[in-house]
Amino acid sequence: MALSRRYETPQLRNITIVGHGGTGKTSLAEAMLFCGKATTRLGSVDAGTSTFDFEPEEVRRKTSYASAVAGMEWKKVKVNIIDTPGDAVFSSDTRLCVFAGDTTLVTVSAVDHVQVGTERVWGIAADLGKPRFVVVTKLDKERADFDKTLAALRESFGQAVAPLTIPLGQEAGFKGVIDLVTLKAFTYAMDGSGEGRVGEVPADFQAAARAARDLLVEAVASADDVLIDHYLEQGTLTDEELTSGLRSAVARGALIPVLCVSCTRNAGVDTVLDHIAAYAPSPVEAPLPKATAPNGGQAVTLKPSNDAPFVGVVFKAIHLDMGKVSLIRVLQGKAEPDTNFVNVTRESHERWGQVLMPFGKRLDISTGANCGDIIAVAKLKEGVSGDVLAAERHEVRIEIPAVPGPIIAYAIRPKKKGDEDKLSTALLKVIEADPSLRQTRDAETKDHLLSGMGQTHIEVAVERMRRYGAEVELHPPRVGYRECIRRKVTHIEGKHKKQSGGRGQFGVVYLDVEPLERGAGFEFEDAIFGGSVPNQFIPAVEKGVREVLPKGVLGGYPIVDVKVRLTDGKFHPVDSDGRSFEIAGRKGFKEGFLACGPTFLEPIMALEVEVPDECMGDVMGDINSRRGRVQGMDTHGTRQVIKALVPQAEILFYAPDLHSMSQGRGTFTSTFSHYEEVPGNLVDKIAADHKAQEEEDE
Repeated sequence: MALSRRYETPQLRNITIVGHGGTGKTSLAEAMLFCGKATTRLGSVDAGTSTFDFEPEEVRRKTSYASAVAGMEWKKVKVNIIDTPGDAVFSSDTRLCVFAGDTTLVTVSAVDHVQVGTERVWGIAADLGKPRFVVVTKLDKERADFDKTLAALRESFGQAVAPLTIPLGQEAGFKGVIDLVTLKAFTYAMDGSGEGRVGEVPADFQAAARAARDLLVEAVASADDVLIDHYLEQGTLTDEELTSGLRSAVARGALIPVLCVSCTRNAGVDTVLDHIAAYAPSPVEAPLPKATAPNGGQAVTLKPSNDAPFVGVVFKAIHLDMGKVSLIRVLQGKAEPDTNFVNVTRESHERWGQVLMPFGKRLDISTGANCGDIIAVAKLKEGVSGDVLAAERHEVRIEIPAVPGPIIAYAIRPKKKGDEDKLSTALLKVIEADPSLRQTRDAETKDHLLSGMGQTHIEVAVERMRRYGAEVELHPPRVGYRECIRRKVTHIEGKHKKQSGGRGQFGVVYLDVEPLERGAGFEFEDAIFGGSVPNQFIPAVEKGVREVLPKGVLGGYPIVDVKVRLTDGKFHPVDSDGRSFEIAGRKGFKEGFLACGPTFLEPIMALEVEVPDECMGDVMGDINSRRGRVQGMDTHGTRQVIKALVPQAEILFYAPDLHSMSQGRGTFTSTFSHYEEVPGNLVDKIAADHKAQEEEDE
């Protein structure tokens, strides 16, 4: 069912579904579409029929790697559903989607209760000030326990978490839910059809229902100063006070209702939609982001009104057969076809043609959209994720959630020589769709580096690049070592002599080579006395020496912190020329460098690791095993921040190891600090590894 007509702003509900991986986010979204008759069958991730998981990588791996949007109607309310990936490596995508939505639905498994990903997405929604619902899933599965899940939620997130429905049975006995507002029981056929009946609460569930309703009433009353007085006086709330107080408390984030479902059996999903329509805030009631004028930074108040000038945010860019498609949340004003606007972020002028309504990868043509809706437009020249769009002469800047810095990098190379243009085009597409991916070029190693939030993140990006026509290879990034020397040598001869008939080539130089202090770079000194090397050839000697610096001698890395003094030489009045002395200088410097006790300098990174208290010992021990030195610690609530200096070579793939040590709860950042000499036992290994890499590249 196409939802191409306009909906008034109070009729809109923008819902972002988040949760730990595997808790049923996409299955819930599919069941909601089916209940609303937006689809004719219950889509399945495992069967590859999901409306939301349409990327080939998602279909093949049977999991969500990108957010997607589809709309449906429920009781005259349009519900825009934003489904997000559960893997933490795609958290920047999730963050922008939570920003675009008005209400966040957090899925929690009744089998596994509160997990690491639950805490992560809860924090995202809380940071952005979004109202939340919790949807407890998998109540029909073995070991499902709603009471334990509710207790874990309240322990982790506070007493504002309160049940709005409770299950009718659990595990194999799950057959429906009890609505605590109406105290009615909803039982289902449990065949995925969503068909069921409404009736009285069974006798054996009435005590539990009354106790849960008392918990809900108390939570609603506690969220409002007037209602709490009524509650204390009367011992309860009227039905009208309960429903109005519930809606107000949810919109303010003062109450987080808990709902129960089995997504795959489509049981309880219709009651989730009922409560979203009744209690989730519309764009008129939901909090809007902070905005400022583009010049001067004066605060601007956004108005959720059709009469205000258009303002929207691109929260997702995708590439379909028709080209790039930008998904936009309309924050203010209306979205009309054939509109000129300003990309405030890029400071550029653009125009879109048709206004489209997204339904997974399907795009339905619309006559336009009112304030608060989610639209799609095609083929914007720029318009990447996070860009702010505004009507001309009404530009504003909006605080967009920051994209976290990448934590892992790989070198990428085209499989075939000459495919560099294909690589660049494909890279542009994947980065437009995912701003947490970064592409850089290492000036020293010449590698193209693709950086992201984890190995899976990079692998999925490479799969997408292949779809876009670029076959690439992934290689571990190379460490930017430096070569240096540890002692001085004198009177090293560099000689070039060639006689092949006619005029020959001849040049001899004597060099002193010595180390400089760290960071001094390179210095060349002309100490010739008596004209043993004619003045016109001395620049050629320096040129020959400098040619060696970027390529190194010991292992192919740049040479730093060295001084070369030209002290003597020999020349031939006929056979000597600049080229001869250039070669002689190069030979002499290489020989002198190898005689000076050469070694490598390695980059040392300032590492900051934030982990829960209980993980601190394991993480510190691991840092020590990586040749790291702990510099200090700070406390952030129940988490510890460990500061250390660690060689870059030891943390190229630190992310998965930290994930394992901290059960996914640790985060880290690293920045370059300085260079240090590598231990002597590693010098030969680094040189051998570089030689092997050169042979592989040939």
